[in-house]
Amino acid sequence: MTPAQQDKLDEFKAIREAVGKTTLLSSILDESWFEALENEMANSSTTGVCAVDPSGLFDSLCHPLRGALWFEAVQYLFLAGRPIFIEATNTTQEVIPRFTGSTRVMAVDTDCQIKQIVKKLRKKIAEGRQLALAKGSPTLLFLALTPYGADRRLAEIMVNECFRTDEFAALSGVVLSDSWKFQITSWHPGVKPDTPLT
Repeated sequence: MTPAQQDKLDEFKAIREAVGKTTLLSSILDESWFEALENEMANSSTTGVCAVDPSGLFDSLCHPLRGALWFEAVQYLFLAGRPIFIEATNTTQEVIPRFTGSTRVMAVDTDCQIKQIVKKLRKKIAEGRQLALAKGSPTLLFLALTPYGADRRLAEIMVNECFRTDEFAALSGVVLSDSWKFQITSWHPGVKPDTPLT
């Protein structure tokens, strides 16, 4: 066995232990699946995706979000078996006018953008909604910005301003993204959340 194969097996064992501590994942990735994959990894001289693992899950264990504070905090809670309430939404309303070839100057209403963000946050923590019912568990809101919705800078300012009031204490944090794909994100922890993520 090469050193690279041994490193991958060591990482695999750590993941196997972490999955074994969960209820949902361990029901999907059961012991027989782990044994088959471990056997293939140990006896294979090739690199790449294993036959047992069509998703390539263990081919590259370096997730693109590793190191992002919000991702690491959620991973910690997940592996510790603590419940966490998560909700996702996006800014569907177009508050920025579309640019056309004949448009030379365009005015954008900042108040409209600000209201869009505050309205989205209020809606998700309103009485009876999932994040408002968490009571004692951390809550995380993923908010994806759309091309003609609120601007990223204004969204960041408004999320941080909202956290200054007790009205938004039900949120442990907000992850802002430039799109629904969540490839570029920014983490905004609550200032005085009812239940912090850590």
